Formats: sequence, structure tokens, C-alpha cells
Amino acid sequence: MAKRVADDEASAKQVEAELAEALTGPKVASAEQRAKLERRVASARALVESTKEAEANLNKTPLSTFGSRGWEEEVQAGAKSGKLKANTGNKKLDEKLNKKFQNPALALYKIQQTFYKFSFLLVPISLPFVALLFVWKRGFTFYDHGVFVLYSLTFMAMLIMVAAAVVRWGGGIGVSAVTLALPFIIPIHMYAQLKGAYSLRTFSALWRTFMLLNFCTVTLVIFLLAVIMLGFTG
Repeated sequence: MAKRVADDEASAKQVEAELAEALTGPKVASAEQRAKLERRVASARALVESTKEAEANLNKTPLSTFGSRGWEEEVQAGAKSGKLKANTGNKKLDEKLNKKFQNPALALYKIQQTFYKFSFLLVPISLPFVALLFVWKRGFTFYDHGVFVLYSLTFMAMLIMVAAAVVRWGGGIGVSAVTLALPFIIPIHMYAQLKGAYSLRTFSALWRTFMLLNFCTVTLVIFLLAVIMLGFTG
């Protein structure tokens, strides 16, 4: 990452030198050429700032925040010594994975970014499981299930943000409150949403809530595996 910052800085300085020459050199550039160079300088500088921000974020990964960074050195040492080596049977994939092992902090950062970028995958992954709950019940389409999933994911996203704020500002008490509350809030919300959205009776909503909780676990595992694969092979 440091090399990339240096390369971007060098590119930006080169474009700035071209602009300076156009402004003060013997051959005066036209207004259009100067404007084009100025846009290139602004773009190059924005790229440098973006790269620096990405480098700074590498030091703010979850494992680095809550624990020691010794795990990174261990992974790097294992990769360099050959003790930690990917062997999937696919040569190209092994090369990519081994490269990631040599810079685990960057790999973790990329996985985080992939998580944010591809979070929409939770919708198509969840849809078949929700549809299974109503496979013999007429009157509902994938559109209805899609709306249900979107509302449910929106609630979960808001719940996670509130929980994160409580943990951040509440300290140990906040962690305890979140740990005790979430196991009740999530199923209660699922039950209420299922019963209201699909006009279900109590028993129908209860057994579907139980099944949906299990389906959510499967969905989350599939999504995390997809994110890890995309992050490591990207």
C-alpha cells in the first residue's frame, strides 16, 4: 500500500510539472489545454488522498481494534517461510490466496469493502428461503417476498446500528444490554412482521418464525462465504 501511495504521488507531481510547464514554459498552452491539465491534477490529487485514506483504514480493522496485531505478523511470517500455503488445486487461485497471506491486513480490509459493496446479495439469497415458507399458500408472489425481505433487512440494519452505538457509548453495560436484548428482539420482530405482512394466525406465524430464524443462519453463512471468496480472489 505504501508503494501505491508513492506511485500515485509521483504521478500527481508529474501532472503538476506538466501544468507548470504549460503555464510558464516557452510554448504557452491554450486555455483548453490548461483546463484539461488542471482537471488531471485535481483527479491525481484526489486519487492520492483516496489511497492514503485506504492505507489509514488498514489500521482500523476489527481485529486490529479489539486485539493485538500479532496475528498479522504470524500470517506474514508463515506465508514467507512457506508454512502457510494455499493448495486448492487451482494454480491461479492459489497464487491469489498466497499473495493475500503476505498482506493479511489489506486482505481483511478488502473483505470489509466487499461486504459493504455486495450486501444487496442478501436479498436474492433470502428470497428462495422465504418463498419456501409459503410454497403451498396461494396469493403471494416473489414480489411480495422481496418487499418482505427488504423491510426485514432494513430493520436489521437499523438494529445493528443502534446496537453498535449502545456498545460504543455504554461500555460493559452496553455490551450486556445488547447481548441480552438481541436474542429476543430479532425473533419478536420476525414474528410480528410475518403475522402482519402475510395475515397469518398465531400458530402459522410461530412455526414460520422458527423456520425463518434457521433460514437466516443458512443465508448468512452463504453470504459470508461469498464475501470471503470475492474479497480474496478480487
